[in-house]
Amino acid sequence: MDLIDIVIDSLNEDIIYENEHMIVYEIIHEIKVSKTYSKRLQLVKWKNKIDDAAEIDFRTYSIKDNIYKKGITFSQKEAHTVMKALQNYFKEK
Repeated sequence: MDLIDIVIDSLNEDIIYENEHMIVYEIIHEIKVSKTYSKRLQLVKWKNKIDDAAEIDFRTYSIKDNIYKKGITFSQKEAHTVMKALQNYFKEK
């Protein structure tokens, strides 16, 4: 069991959002884009995946319609790699 799965277990199955494709367990950060849209960095599990590991997801959310739009999901390893790349990028700037 890895760190993100431990965090999910500690949430006592509190689900923030669920549809036929995914379950959102935690919103890590939300960026308001407009009155009707935001972008959410969140902890999710995808229902169609055999692997039950939690993943990091960055996705547009429609506040008005209460639905998610296009986005990108990273495995924990991929998210860590992206985080390191961004840290290096901003360190150089």
